[in-house]
Amino acid sequence: KRSVNRILAKRKWSRSKLVTESGVNNGTVYGYLDGTRAWISYANGKALADALGLKVTDLPDVRPKD
Repeated sequence: KRSVNRILAKRKWSRSKLVTESGVNNGTVYGYLDGTRAWISYANGKALADALGLKVTDLPDVRPKD
């Protein structure tokens, strides 16, 4: 999750911008990035990864695809 925060800082994106770009719910993004959410679904992980130009496997704590 630190790696995601570093990417956001490098791009000068706020968490809110990530919410907008990914289409993932605000509470999910904020909870995932601040560590109050233990994991996120594959679909949300994929959306975040796509918005950041990453592979879903680059993100920690994403549930595997069913």
